Amino acid sequence: MFSTRFLRHAVPFAVLGLLVAQIVATALVVNRQKDAQIAAALDSLNKIRRSTEAAMNRSVVQVDAMLAGLPAVLAPLQRDGRLEVSQVNRVLRELNNQNFIYRDILLIGQDRLPVATALPVSRRRRLPVPSASSFAEVAARGGSVLIGGPVLNANTGE
Repeated sequence: MFSTRFLRHAVPFAVLGLLVAQIVATALVVNRQKDAQIAAALDSLNKIRRSTEAAMNRSVVQVDAMLAGLPAVLAPLQRDGRLEVSQVNRVLRELNNQNFIYRDILLIGQDRLPVATALPVSRRRRLPVPSASSFAEVAARGGSVLIGGPVLNANTGE
């Protein structure tokens, strides 16, 4: 009798013990898998961040190189202290066609109207922001380059 009674109580306790062990083991495996997935996702995000940063840096360097070389490219087109606008427009259009990083190149006069542009549609539009507040002078000599921040397109809002 003792062994039957013992088995009647031992079997449910053993089954309960096995279920608890299985639940604990499953929870540990799920937790480890979750941590592994989070670590893999963070690693993937870091790789994407680094590649995006590199692409942005390449784009900024290309624009910077174009702006830095612009005075040297436009210097031969200057006659008697003034630029030959038709030739400057042609050179700017060729620069714009060579690279898809920037949409348009504008040379802005003192009256905030474009003197020369790569795209013909930009020649008759006034800049929508005052040049004194949005441009930073990078050189103090005559013919210096002024760099402006992004300006919203009046037609498209881009």
